[in-house]
Amino acid sequence: MKKRSSLILASLLAASCITGCSPSPAPSASPQSPAAAYKAGTYTSTQTGMGGSFEVKTTFSDGAIETIEVGENNETLMVGTEAIRILSEKIVANQSLGVDTVSGATYSSLALINGVKDCAEQAGADVAALTAAVVQEENLCRSDA
Repeated sequence: MKKRSSLILASLLAASCITGCSPSPAPSASPQSPAAAYKAGTYTSTQTGMGGSFEVKTTFSDGAIETIEVGENNETLMVGTEAIRILSEKIVANQSLGVDTVSGATYSSLALINGVKDCAEQAGADVAALTAAVVQEENLCRSDA
């Protein structure tokens, strides 16, 4: 009876893993969106994360978000700081604010996203359009497992 229960449980677990790891669609946001228009320059915003306030500096060209830099901060090392690094890269790569926050670093994530959003407003961007371009997360499950 124990072997049978274990076999059924293992089969259900394997089936749920296979179903949960289906391929994800390609990112919906396209870099360098033709509708994007900014007043070129570098803009700053001060936001509050988990560890206190920090400065978000975002540089725009006429048609793209070029760089995002974060100043001195007290965000948790390898949690908040890593979330800031990852999200900065995703925002620039996808030219979108429609990114998910990083689990375990929600306050740091939201502070960065809100800082870039504030900078985009200062640069004359259509923030609603930047936020509406949702970035699909890549599938983290291994397909060869």
